[in-house]
Amino acid sequence: MSSRNCKRGISCGHFKSLSRKLEAWLLRCEEKDKNIVAVMEDGLKSGAISIPGATVGLNPLDEINSITEYLNTFGVTVAERIKKLFVPLFDPATESLSPEVLAINQYIEDHAGYPLYDAQLAVAEAIKRQLERSKVGLIVAECGSGKSKIGAVSIAATAAGLLSHQMSVKVSKTFNLILCPSHVTEKWVRELEETVPNALFRRPLQGKGPGWLHEGPGGHLPAVESRGASH
Repeated sequence: MSSRNCKRGISCGHFKSLSRKLEAWLLRCEEKDKNIVAVMEDGLKSGAISIPGATVGLNPLDEINSITEYLNTFGVTVAERIKKLFVPLFDPATESLSPEVLAINQYIEDHAGYPLYDAQLAVAEAIKRQLERSKVGLIVAECGSGKSKIGAVSIAATAAGLLSHQMSVKVSKTFNLILCPSHVTEKWVRELEETVPNALFRRPLQGKGPGWLHEGPGGHLPAVESRGASH
C-alpha cells in the first residue's frame, strides 16, 4: 500500500492485490465543512452526485409495506442465499432416504396403518445422520407436526445400524430412557410401539409413587407398566 496527500484535506491511497489495483480516498473535513453530509445526501438524492457502479433509481424497499410483500418480492433471493450459507444434513431433492429409515417407515405403515409424510422422513433422515455424527440432535417444530414419531424413527434407524455391531460382539439389547411430561407418557409408548420393531416399553405407573414390584438379582425394581415385545 502507498499513500499521498492529493489535495488539502484529501488523502488517496493505492492498494495492490493479486487481482487488481484499488484506489481508496479519505476526505478530512474541517469545522467549516460540517454541512458536507447534507450536501452529499442532497446530491445523491437529486442525482447531482453519483457513485460509480451504483444503480440509479428508486429503492425497491420503498415499495414494501409488509413482511408478506417483502417475501413475495425477495423470497427466492433470500432462499438462495440461505442455501449457499447453510448446507443441510439431508437434501431430499438430491439424496435418497437410507434403507434403515425406509424400513422403519414400512414398519409404521404395517402397524399403524399410515406412513410418514415426505417432510417427516426428511427430518428423520437428517436427525439420524446427526446422531451418527455427534450423538445429539434437536427437532424444532410446531405442535402436532409429529416430532415424537420423527424422533422415534431417527433413533430406531440409528439403532438398526448399531445392531450389526452389537451382534458381532454378542450384545443384543440396549436400554434407552425418554424423559417427558407425565401426560404424554402413554402417547410416547404408543408412538414407540408403532415405530420400533422388537422392543419392550415401560412407563412408571401413575399413583404408585416410589412403589416396588419385586426384588430381583439386581435389587428393587420400580413399579412400571410393560408393553411391546422383546425378541
